[in-house]
Amino acid sequence: MILIDFVYLNSPGGIVILEYILGYIKSNNLKSKCFILFDERNFKVSFDSFQHQVINASERSRLIFYYKKRKKFNALFCVANVPPPIKSKIKTYIFFHNELILNSKNLDLGLSQRSFFLLKRLYIKWLNHSNYDWLVQTDVMKTKLNTKFKSNKIFVAPIFNNLTTSKSIKYTNTFLYPTSNNIHKNNSILISSFISASKKTNQNITLYITLKESDIINFKNFKMPTNLKIIFLGTLEYSALKNYYFSSQFIIYPSLRESFGLPLIEGAQAGCYVLASNLDYANEIINPTLVFDPKSIRSISTTILRVISEEKLSETKIKSKDNLHYIMSKLLKAEKSFIEHK
Repeated sequence: MILIDFVYLNSPGGIVILEYILGYIKSNNLKSKCFILFDERNFKVSFDSFQHQVINASERSRLIFYYKKRKKFNALFCVANVPPPIKSKIKTYIFFHNELILNSKNLDLGLSQRSFFLLKRLYIKWLNHSNYDWLVQTDVMKTKLNTKFKSNKIFVAPIFNNLTTSKSIKYTNTFLYPTSNNIHKNNSILISSFISASKKTNQNITLYITLKESDIINFKNFKMPTNLKIIFLGTLEYSALKNYYFSSQFIIYPSLRESFGLPLIEGAQAGCYVLASNLDYANEIINPTLVFDPKSIRSISTTILRVISEEKLSETKIKSKDNLHYIMSKLLKAEKSFIEHK
């Protein structure tokens, strides 16, 4: 049996990956071959039909689980960055997708946050074993992970689903930023850029952003032009977020750090023009419609003004390819091989 460990996977993007993997297992009749380990924060995910166990999001709980169940499994897939808490002799894959663990410098993070990422990196490095295979989503992440862990067993294998819907209506001059309240997401700079752009045009502009108004420090002190509407969506269920993908004309993505940048892919799938930071993480997975300097209000605002003025824009193209089928095939092959050689 294959153990799929989802402990610590609880961010909105992480839950999307979790649900995609579960859907793949179900649609390919693999439920009898897979045992799912969840943590208690995944309570919104429907997993009752799977062989599963729910534990606390802690290494102590993981250690107890792995110690008791270590002889039950023939292959292992840790989906949330952290290797198994005990040395695993079975074929083990670790999906690493948090760039901040590798490097949290130059983000104005507090000492406690930077210390947390450092300790987590050291812990992961300590748990690493030479027979583990690491999976990342881009060549950029492969280079960064190899710099820290010095491993020759790092493979690029993105995981993302395809957005599907009926024909959608795109509303003119609507921008969507699927974000979170983390400093590297660059939210305040983006809002300042929209204010700057709106002051230089008579066109009406709408920005949808997946935050609460209170997440933006001193937002009430911003002087809002009358032709700019910023709509704070808060944290959305994925089904609701998809509606905004399909109704927005543009995805704008000023993040300073990403291990992948899933909204860039989803925006392109939904037929949006994607405007992105001119950084490696974005340029590796898509050909954006336009890029900008994410640290420059002038650069971002100029890009906004350009796309609402030009009649013809370049379509965003996706470069990455989903590799979940490849990963699951590897796990099934490893499980079969282990059983044959018992």
